[in-house]
Amino acid sequence: MYVNFKGKNATLYDNYKTVIRRFRAQADIVNAQVSGAGKEAIIALTMKNGKTILYKSDGTIVRR
Repeated sequence: MYVNFKGKNATLYDNYKTVIRRFRAQADIVNAQVSGAGKEAIIALTMKNGKTILYKSDGTIVRR
């Protein structure tokens, strides 16, 4: 899995370039990371204002 970001939007893809989920942050994203795979994947979005939001691959917020 990998994540691509531009501005306030981030898109999560699987290994076959299929879109899994789209995320929208409150501020511009400066870094995005994925750890894990499948339903256990965690996506970390770091924003320009210094805050980081953690999501599960199903869109559930883990931590703000």
